[in-house]
Amino acid sequence: MNEEKESISCNFNVNLKIKETQEVFATLEIVCVFDVFPLETVVIKIKGGYNISKKGGYNISNLVLFNLANITTSTARGILFERMKDFEVKDILQ
Repeated sequence: MNEEKESISCNFNVNLKIKETQEVFATLEIVCVFDVFPLETVVIKIKGGYNISKKGGYNISNLVLFNLANITTSTARGILFERMKDFEVKDILQ
């Protein structure tokens, strides 16, 4: 999250493996950045929250996180489909 730019980012990594050997033959790493104006309508800043560092954190509703994750996952699927359309890979994007 970037408070100054009023944005939330979602990092997504996918490793594609050969089924028989489990060897990774491709990796996709993407970052989707969502601009949220005004940010404080979606994110609540917590002082001394329950995160590991005990320095505070953020509270974002499960519905917002669910939607950001769905958009990011769909984006990754689309990128994989487009990049691999010329390869003979069956049922890779199920």
